Amino acid sequence: MENLKVVKVTPITKSPFNEDLSYFTTKEVEIGALVLISLRKSDILGVVTSIAQADELKSDLKSSDFGLKKIERIISNSALSPAFIEAARESAQYFVTSPGQIIRYLTPKSILDNWLKQEVDSTSIARITPIKTKRFEVTVLGMVDEERYSFYRSLIREEFAKKRSALFVLPTIHDVENCGELLKKGIEKYTTILHGRLPTKLILERWNSAIKEEHPVLIITTPSFISLPRDDLATIIVDKENSQFYKSMARPYIDIRVFAEKLSKKLDAKLILGDSIPRIEDIFRAEAGTFIPEAPLKYRFPKEVRQELIDMRKMVEENAILCPKTKQAVKQALENKEQILLVCTRKGLGTTTTCSDCGEIILCANCTLPMVLFRTKQENIFACNKCGAKSSTDIKCAKCSGWKLKALGVATEKIEEEVKSIFIAAKVFRLDSNVAKSYKQASKIIDDFKSTPGSILIATEMILNYLNSEIPNIAVISIDTLFSIPDFRISENIFSFLTRLKLLSLNTFLIQTRKPDEKIFEHVMRGDLLEFYRNEIKERKRFEFPPFKTLIKITAEGPKDLVNKEMNQLETFLKKYDPNKFNAFIERINNKDRINILLKIEPSQWPPKSSKTNERNEESPYSNLLEILESLPKRFVIKVEPENIL
Repeated sequence: MENLKVVKVTPITKSPFNEDLSYFTTKEVEIGALVLISLRKSDILGVVTSIAQADELKSDLKSSDFGLKKIERIISNSALSPAFIEAARESAQYFVTSPGQIIRYLTPKSILDNWLKQEVDSTSIARITPIKTKRFEVTVLGMVDEERYSFYRSLIREEFAKKRSALFVLPTIHDVENCGELLKKGIEKYTTILHGRLPTKLILERWNSAIKEEHPVLIITTPSFISLPRDDLATIIVDKENSQFYKSMARPYIDIRVFAEKLSKKLDAKLILGDSIPRIEDIFRAEAGTFIPEAPLKYRFPKEVRQELIDMRKMVEENAILCPKTKQAVKQALENKEQILLVCTRKGLGTTTTCSDCGEIILCANCTLPMVLFRTKQENIFACNKCGAKSSTDIKCAKCSGWKLKALGVATEKIEEEVKSIFIAAKVFRLDSNVAKSYKQASKIIDDFKSTPGSILIATEMILNYLNSEIPNIAVISIDTLFSIPDFRISENIFSFLTRLKLLSLNTFLIQTRKPDEKIFEHVMRGDLLEFYRNEIKERKRFEFPPFKTLIKITAEGPKDLVNKEMNQLETFLKKYDPNKFNAFIERINNKDRINILLKIEPSQWPPKSSKTNERNEESPYSNLLEILESLPKRFVIKVEPENIL
């Protein structure tokens, strides 16, 4: 048949199809086309990744042991850009997943669903002359927020003058809404803001408008809209690049920063990674010359505030929550009609509960985490912060059957209890995941606090996801529990957390601790990123952590005997790659035991060249590793460059 084409299609499904599927069609079709295909008796969406004329593949078709199916329908010939598809394919290999899963993750459901209904306009995309000048480079921008956003505004207007569009990616909806207001002034007509909380109708209107607009555009979005196609996209900015939210918490377990780098390269565009405190890995690459500093990195954060590190070991009251200096700071703030933020790292009435008779910690029956004491309207209860299991406080110690159970540690509800008993007339707000279960609830608490002079807010680390302006006074009530977490990023996380809080304070910044000799506190109080970086990079090199190695973490969970057996077999199978097998930090969740295997790979060797693509047939030490990982059953969770190794 004339004009018969064989096309490779990537299914857009939750299932991990690591290879494209073959179909045929006689219709005109392009790479990037969105098509409807039949798969396992169901019609699903797919993306065309390659096209060949049937007569060029005659011998292959004759020898194949399967019959090709016909493409059911070509929905759009220009739904996604070829550059986006290629970036998805390369990222899939890097993260040991499928291109379809990545395309699905980076294209919102509202768009995928409405493509089928043909309500997404992909037939009249503005085709602007591609930029001929080679531009691909990765740059790092380390500046405080105000300076960074001033730089972005100038850069975007320069790009517009050169008839180039820009994609501005942020980790959360709150960031998109807040930064959108800062960046769109004067260019509102050509700015598109997209995120998943918008109504579907508005998403479709903005998507269609952005791809049809002939003038260069600024697209400000969360990662899920990165797939929006523009031929003139010349700059991609990933801001707040140190955020943990750039790592997907569920499949396909990708890092948006890695994908953005691959997409920028395919587009021949510039990638800017920006933050007030860039990641250790990115500072290292900037110093090594792999990445380019967009401007001289700022290693010092001077802040003219009254600051003090308070040694809680000197407290007369052994179980005191607020020291006299913190109480005085709260009292002064209230008298001056100023707000004060009190921060800790845990929610509840205490971080752990122990038996006073034998010292045993009360653990969740389903997990290996301590039960936390919470107050409800009816009564106090024990609850697990991981699996959500609840139990009455009317229980005995599992070890000695004792009744003397005592809540220890500092948490939000306990702080609230003490604050209200001391400052009876004060307006007190609390922000943790127990009182704010949605973005809207959290935003309302913040707004009410900031609009109430002389008020107190008690919050966990989640506060940094919602604050976008300074607070007169900030006191860190409890931070010490984080030092006990055995993870290679914990020092960086603590330094970043405390420094960001300090930068948000206007008048007073206090830290209460029983570990005043920890070097991190000295670096935070001096605002010294350079010295912290030097110490941290030395430790990373010593223990072979990123950026010196690429980590691959494989996790299995299930019945204890089965998990042990499977992971022992896998450890043997991976012996040549020097695997490190260990129990997960939380050894059991929902009655499922968890074991990890950690591999440390030379960054230049990942992903390895397969024998199919390696023309020189050079043997890589990791040549078979990708195939082994791809062959593992879905119950194994594989994370490349995991956020933690716990």
